[in-house]
Amino acid sequence: MKKTTFFLISMILISTFLSGCIGSTDGATSESEDITIGALLQLTGDVVSLGEASQTALEVSAEDINGYFSGLGSGKNVEVIVKDTGSDPQTALEQLKQLDEMGITLVIGPQSSNEAEAVLEYANENGITLLSTASTAPSLAIPDDNLFRLVPDDTNQGMVLAKFMQEDGINAMIPMYRNDMWGNGLADEVGKNFEVLNGTVLEGVSYETDDIDLSAEVESLNEKVVAATSEHDKGSIAVVLCSYGEVTEVFALASNYPALSEVSWYGTDGIALNNDLINDEDAASFAAATNVKAP
Repeated sequence: MKKTTFFLISMILISTFLSGCIGSTDGATSESEDITIGALLQLTGDVVSLGEASQTALEVSAEDINGYFSGLGSGKNVEVIVKDTGSDPQTALEQLKQLDEMGITLVIGPQSSNEAEAVLEYANENGITLLSTASTAPSLAIPDDNLFRLVPDDTNQGMVLAKFMQEDGINAMIPMYRNDMWGNGLADEVGKNFEVLNGTVLEGVSYETDDIDLSAEVESLNEKVVAATSEHDKGSIAVVLCSYGEVTEVFALASNYPALSEVSWYGTDGIALNNDLINDEDAASFAAATNVKAP
């Protein structure tokens, strides 16, 4: 939270400097025009915990910046207009267009790679700068665009997860992942790095992001894990889950299959700080029993 707040305060300060709104420290500035910044956050949908944390950080950031202005004797204030993307790329685009109609040219977000991809063309064409705190798909590393990301991309996470599994004695992995830009890209990065370390990547399970029932996919995962145990020791098999909020359903369903509790599980940044996961008794119990790791 402190790191996120620091980043957002830094970005807001940069925007105010670029706007020429901070006067000399030798005297108070006479400027009084407010600075309005937009934010595209996931306050509903798959990654609510991240969206809520970012909204709180933005509120703290704006308060700190406005306190700084007040100390300078400035009449300026920073206002942040928050729009909920609903964790949906099309909604994110519609909300960005609304911010554009308000004359806003600096936007914090979007937070997911899928949403960033959906809004990037519009942002480029309309001179809107995007500052994303969480979009990590390597394919979004596009030269000279208007998207600035404050986190490393998934080439790094893929390498770390693969190394982590190797050090834990895992020699076979089965990916389960969202069938979207982020899920496909991250599963691919983990797999490539794991193979470089002489690990075996077995056939995985992908699922559509709008699926509300993942029973069939978890059953398929169980079948693949059972099959893998005929060639590998249970202790050397891992499931790598590239998911967002649906992790709660996956874990709750997985608790019904003994074989899925006997192998290791690794998550990603997509499940970190997920409040729904720890508040669901079945899902939380499964996570604890398997000692799931999400570095």
